[in-house]
Amino acid sequence: MTFACVAVWIVGAALLFSSLLQMQGYAAIINNAGTVRGGTQMAVKLELAGTQADNLEAHVDGLLSQLIADEEARPLKSSATREVVEGLHAVQAKWREVERGIAEVRAGAPGDALMRASQEHWDLADRAVRAAEARANGESRLMLLVSALLVLFTTALLVLRERDSMRRLRKTFLIDPLTGGSNLEGFYREASKAIAGAPPSTYLVVYTNVVHFRFINDSFGRAAGDELIVRLYGIYRSSCDGLCARADSDHFALLVKNDPAALERLCEKVDADLREAEDLHFTGTLSCNYGAYVADDPNVGVASMVSDAALVLKAGVKERGVAYYTEAFRAKLSGEMEIVQGMGDALARDEFLMYLQPQVDVRTGRLTGAECLCRWKSDKLGLLQPTAFIPALERSGLISDLDFHMLERVCRAYPLPLPGGEGAPLPISVNFSRPTVLQDGFVERFLEIVSRYDLPPEAIEVEVTEGAFMVDEAVVVRTLETLSAEGFRIAMDDFGSGFSSLNLLRRLPIHVLKLDKEFLCEGYETDRTQSILSDIVVMAQHLGIRTVCEGVETPEHVALLREIGCDTAQGFYYSRPLDLDAFRKKYLSQP
Repeated sequence: MTFACVAVWIVGAALLFSSLLQMQGYAAIINNAGTVRGGTQMAVKLELAGTQADNLEAHVDGLLSQLIADEEARPLKSSATREVVEGLHAVQAKWREVERGIAEVRAGAPGDALMRASQEHWDLADRAVRAAEARANGESRLMLLVSALLVLFTTALLVLRERDSMRRLRKTFLIDPLTGGSNLEGFYREASKAIAGAPPSTYLVVYTNVVHFRFINDSFGRAAGDELIVRLYGIYRSSCDGLCARADSDHFALLVKNDPAALERLCEKVDADLREAEDLHFTGTLSCNYGAYVADDPNVGVASMVSDAALVLKAGVKERGVAYYTEAFRAKLSGEMEIVQGMGDALARDEFLMYLQPQVDVRTGRLTGAECLCRWKSDKLGLLQPTAFIPALERSGLISDLDFHMLERVCRAYPLPLPGGEGAPLPISVNFSRPTVLQDGFVERFLEIVSRYDLPPEAIEVEVTEGAFMVDEAVVVRTLETLSAEGFRIAMDDFGSGFSSLNLLRRLPIHVLKLDKEFLCEGYETDRTQSILSDIVVMAQHLGIRTVCEGVETPEHVALLREIGCDTAQGFYYSRPLDLDAFRKKYLSQP
């Protein structure tokens, strides 16, 4: 399309340039023909007055010859040009007659015949001039017409090109390249039309994800993950009258009729269709979750509905893979916002308190360490447990400030001597969230705080949850390897709650393995559970890793841990978390 436009412009420019040259030549012809006409009249008058005009007559003769030669030399002769040539030949023939009349007058003949020939010559020359003018005007109109057609043609090409560009831009802007269907922007447009044309609460705006999609990519390859996304798009599209779009990665936005159990039926259909996909080898471990927003307020935009559906999905589904955005959830978000907004002032007022929960040797009952736990004593919100504010701070990205604040609180608490340890520091386990560990400069900031208080590495145990390795695992591994090389012990919390524990144990410099408290929940007495716990402890012993079991609350729990050889216990059976003063008095005999 662009090449065609350029070609037309070049041709048009060439035609315009040649037309200008042609018009210039036509103007010269008209001017010279007029000169022949006037020059002949002047020569005759001079001759009749007795003055010979040889130079003027030679000039007229030369102009006529040149005019005829130029016209006959044109390669393409239009009818107008032939008419001009014929007119010039007639003028030249009459000029020969005028020349003979001049010769006769010079020989003494009367001038009547010369005067008649001169007048006839004038008429013929005048017609030749008008023929040349008519040709010039005609060709000018033709060139204007051609130019107009070229302009129209070029404009049409440009319009078509613009439409093609807009079509391609629309495809880029509104189409998802993987599925070939709508992207999120396209979904906003189509869903807005559907919602606006229906009564309130007719539709649900739904946001979905594939549970543990990352492991599908890691285990089966990126191509398998893409194939799953395309397959899911087809299923959703057939189930939602086409109103669905891939938002990003494994997330989809759907517009579903707000019928009773509509989402539950959709879940069942997706599960059934995927089970029938024999070429997808991982469907046995596949599931999807859904966050839903009832489109009941026409003043709320679809983009906001999708965002709210994504929020409730991220917060966690409650049953059958579906979570609804409700007033209760809205209130919860409002409470989280209050927590996030109050974070800065709370740090400044030192409202975050340090509590320590002892870790006890299962065989001897002696104190071997403690875990630092956080409580927020807010003037406005009261005393908050970690579950009330930690998730909100993690989602907001502010958790790193709290993590380092608690590290500094622990450092300020020393000296905390290990009982019977001849002055050795009591190891305190400090939790660090995934965003904190992934933060640029984490190691430098960590080491700066510990060095500022002149603490040995043995005093601080770096505790991270298994979930910290689910994103950017290599970064987390490198960070912990650096801290381990500096002499700090690394503890993995909540072991057994994720999916990659064994692989992580192989790669990580783990010194302490904290068994998830769910192992000691109802049903722990079963042979199956006890066998799993025993095998984990034995494996850790072979790897030189100390084991700590959380959630120890009964003598039976302690007996089980002794039986399987677990090193350390932590839980209410020994002590609830204590503030620093109470911990010192109870365990360290410090006032």
